[in-house]
Amino acid sequence: MLRLMTFVNTHPCSKDEIERILGALRCHLQPGVNPSVSSLASIQVIISMAATSSTSAESSQVVIDCFQKFWPILWSWLIHIYNTCIITAKHLPTELRLQIKDGLVRILVPYTHKQLLRSCILSTHEVIPTLIRLWHLEIKDPDFTLSTKGTHGTRFPVSEVLDPCFKALIDNSSDAWIENVIAPIGGSAKEFASVALAHIRHDISQKPPDLEHLGYDVDLMARSSIYAPIRHALLSLHSIRDVTTTLVRLILRPHSDNHALVGRNIDVCFWYLNGFLEMLDGTTWIIQALDAQILCAIMKCEPWLIQLRPHFMNILSKTLPKYLIYRSVLSSASRAISKVRDLDLEAPISKDGQLWQSWSQFKDLVEDGLSLLRSTDTDDIQMICNNRMVRFRITLLKSIPPITPTVS
Repeated sequence: MLRLMTFVNTHPCSKDEIERILGALRCHLQPGVNPSVSSLASIQVIISMAATSSTSAESSQVVIDCFQKFWPILWSWLIHIYNTCIITAKHLPTELRLQIKDGLVRILVPYTHKQLLRSCILSTHEVIPTLIRLWHLEIKDPDFTLSTKGTHGTRFPVSEVLDPCFKALIDNSSDAWIENVIAPIGGSAKEFASVALAHIRHDISQKPPDLEHLGYDVDLMARSSIYAPIRHALLSLHSIRDVTTTLVRLILRPHSDNHALVGRNIDVCFWYLNGFLEMLDGTTWIIQALDAQILCAIMKCEPWLIQLRPHFMNILSKTLPKYLIYRSVLSSASRAISKVRDLDLEAPISKDGQLWQSWSQFKDLVEDGLSLLRSTDTDDIQMICNNRMVRFRITLLKSIPPITPTVS
């Protein structure tokens, strides 16, 4: 097995070599065969072979073709070890169960990150529900609690494999979400949302934070929000506050510390917030984000501007200003601006950039709103819409005499 590992790690395999290697590994990857050092090594051989042999378009297609043919055998073994060595195997050492779980998830990566192979996953009824249960175990089962402590830990959280599966599910019906995602953990969208948020809290609470998997967990939450019950459950459990808090903690990290990885996580957090801040009436979520210091996060993100999509600028220049007509939002915005000033976050910002321009306009809107509240009896405040057509219609309505009700 060691020689085989060295072989697949040193050069891309031909189609004939891949088929011969997969054939040789079958004896270790059959239902009924208890997991052993050889079976775990077989998993690593397949992972290494997929990675090494995908270095060119031609060899990549060879890998896809061979792995598609091998999938039924591989999955029958994976579901067998899931049932016998993870779910009903309390007698096995935790270390071994974690290694088996880690290998089971890791070997699915070549299948979920290639479009043709992803069809194997989506056409096999048990795959996504099995992954959902493992993802649930990472939070609910003490043996599988995600941790960087111990000799092994769980180095490969399920969300990295679930993320592309959810991406493929986006255009499917509600029935597909219920059957594949909700039913496996008891049929509750709220339970799903609770587990999703627990993953994010875990990632950011590690010392150091688990930056490698945080992006996948936030991405997973955003993709699952396409299904309305999950979206509403996440919002009701304060996902906006949690994601904003995560964003602030990310941005306060030193700029040189895993700069690219931090930038990716910042971007996906802004992506989630930009997509869901205005769900339903939006006011509650806007206040949650402001109180969780989203303005501090926006003002500190200049070092990552090259990596960020325009989501963060949309929040500052378009989304937040629309809600300043609400006194509760205006108060939260005023407190958030004071926090930015207390931390002296304005000084490092380039005064010639779009960020400073949008920030200045937002501050002016907040100050105008506060001035209006201070100078006028709040019961008497009247605003005139700048839309000329609306003003024209209001004038017409004012010219219509009131209707006097008649008494029969």
